[in-house]
Amino acid sequence: MLKLKTTDPAHIDTFNFIHRRLIENDVALKGMIDNIPKTPINDTLTSTSTTEALSAAQGKWLNENKLGKTEKAADSDKLDGKDSAHFATAAAVQAAQATATQV
Repeated sequence: MLKLKTTDPAHIDTFNFIHRRLIENDVALKGMIDNIPKTPINDTLTSTSTTEALSAAQGKWLNENKLGKTEKAADSDKLDGKDSAHFATAAAVQAAQATATQV
């Protein structure tokens, strides 16, 4: 049986050095993580904060209750009570502008 030398990769001194470096790295990383600023999480939909993160629960609610791309709003109160058909499309505005410049 051969005796391990301190220069052998399997020698205990090699492992002690690696183990010590890993512990030092863990301590350094923990210090970095502990110094990361914590962002408050907001679990309401009524907040006006620009510095708080929206909670996953509220994000899920918004995703599940948003209006689909092809759906019409049941209540058009945000548009002065008028249905979306009441408002001009971009194509109609461009056509009106073209007509107005011809006059």
